[in-house]
Amino acid sequence: MRKNMILLGGRLLLFTLVIALVLGTAFLLAREPIEQKKLEAAQTAQRAALPQAQAFEEMPVPEGYPLVTGLYAGKADGDVLGYVLTASPYGYSGPIPITMSVGVDGSILGIEVGDLMETPGFGTKLAEPLFLSQYDALAADPAVIDSQVDIISGSTVSSEPFKAATMQMAALTMEVLGVEPNPGTPAGGPVEEEVNPYGLVGDFETIRHIRRAGMGKEILGYSFELAPMGFQAPVVVLASIDIENDTIASVTLISQNDTAGYGTRLEAAEGDDFFAQFAGKSVESPLDGVDVIGGVTVTCDAVKKGVAQASAFYTQYLNLVPDANAGVAFEDIDLPTPEEYRNVQSAQRGMKHGAVAMYRFVVRAAGYAADYENGPPILMQVDVDAEGNYLALEAIENPETPGFGNKAFEQPFTGQFIGKPATVETAEAIDTVSGATVSSDAVMRGLRQAARAYQSIVAAVDTVSSASPIHFEDIDLPAPDEYRNVQSAQRGMKGGAVAVYRFVVRAPGYAADYENGPPILMQVDVDADGNYLALEAIENPETPGFGNKAFEQPFTGQFIGKAATVETAEAIDTVSGATVSSDAVMRGLRQAARAYQSIVANQQ
Repeated sequence: MRKNMILLGGRLLLFTLVIALVLGTAFLLAREPIEQKKLEAAQTAQRAALPQAQAFEEMPVPEGYPLVTGLYAGKADGDVLGYVLTASPYGYSGPIPITMSVGVDGSILGIEVGDLMETPGFGTKLAEPLFLSQYDALAADPAVIDSQVDIISGSTVSSEPFKAATMQMAALTMEVLGVEPNPGTPAGGPVEEEVNPYGLVGDFETIRHIRRAGMGKEILGYSFELAPMGFQAPVVVLASIDIENDTIASVTLISQNDTAGYGTRLEAAEGDDFFAQFAGKSVESPLDGVDVIGGVTVTCDAVKKGVAQASAFYTQYLNLVPDANAGVAFEDIDLPTPEEYRNVQSAQRGMKHGAVAMYRFVVRAAGYAADYENGPPILMQVDVDAEGNYLALEAIENPETPGFGNKAFEQPFTGQFIGKPATVETAEAIDTVSGATVSSDAVMRGLRQAARAYQSIVAAVDTVSSASPIHFEDIDLPAPDEYRNVQSAQRGMKGGAVAVYRFVVRAPGYAADYENGPPILMQVDVDADGNYLALEAIENPETPGFGNKAFEQPFTGQFIGKAATVETAEAIDTVSGATVSSDAVMRGLRQAARAYQSIVANQQ
């Protein structure tokens, strides 16, 4: 028996060794071709970003630019024509490979995007010409990119890191390579992109394709390829919309296979006259005064139906109506008790004319794609008005089943809560969408999370706010040498009792340590119970798009509402991509904690 077991064990060991040898050999044989393909893809992207260069010389990437993965000098005849930089920021579903070139004149010459893992129709828009054209000939300055490049609506989680990476690449060329930013001459004209009609809610069956024409941030117009059914076959036409005047710019025939002698008359002069009738018609009434061709009524009516559907789709989904949030300035809010609504990714207060106009919450909610398809969760934006009512709901990232999951962001579902109090009770009284139960249930959970966050903010504002009758008085710190970077300390009194302690702390960050710049100046509030209440940047000289993350969720959620102690501050994780800045803020929090503990001890 024992001999048989040893023999069996030996055979299994031998079999395992053979399999390991085969797999190892296969890996070694495959590794070189894979690496070669990666190298070829990188070189292709470099040539596409800077086609004038004959060769690319690799340079070391300096410290302080964590998103930049590669740096190359593009040369021709020994002269440097520009620099090519690569980055791979993490988007919604995976890394986003970016290759950007900057000329010696200080302008962005080209930008390429590699293979994406982002949500089709949303994150994949990063690689589309209309988005990338915003960078065409832009000055390679992070401040210019920040102000001139718009993120993609519906793809915030992917486009924000993309933009942040390009800002960091521009900062490297300016700060390390000494390239002075300057705008260049745009290389191309208008570009077109396909509009993804996500869930055509309504009668739009004649619409085959929708294309948006634009240049940089400016949208120039829309065109609809329509295929309405004629007498015997579809008639394909192209309808263009003039967005400046909200009128039909033109309708032209692409092809038709209708009855000979009837549908073919659309190809003759009388067809030209028929199509010319649409030009200049309002999208609100595109068929007014449009007469059909005698004997070709069915086919002409089919064309009119298609034009009417294109106009209706444009009016409902594409027409840029005045922004109800125009003039609203959003500021981040540190949520008081983040554990109660852990899926709330961020909270903002919208200020207009010095008063609160609205609150905005970004919430993550696992729906059908996450629960049944191992996909990503829904990312949704919930707005609450100043009176505390649900104001608006929008999908930032919606990976749910097209035609079903989107119904949880449309009427009649949204009509059950928009305009009603933003409470858990309101969200719990909503009926799910038939055919999209899992998706709508996820949205309802997100609404409840947003309601809890809103109620928590209101409760905190009732305790401490700039409008509250709180009187701040200076405190002489008992042992200033122990927290030498605390610039001032104040006690906030309300109704004869201490409501809050406020500390202004100086913390040298990336700008001070690496750029000979000033330190961060931050304000730390501690509530009457000794918990961190709020964190605010008074002066923040850190790299735009990175240093500010140390004053936002999810970083602040690690300590707001927790005991203001050195131990709490030491347990905080730094921000990826902003390690130096967030470490400086953590030191500032420790200094404030020491000052607070010293005050309390002195009072006792």
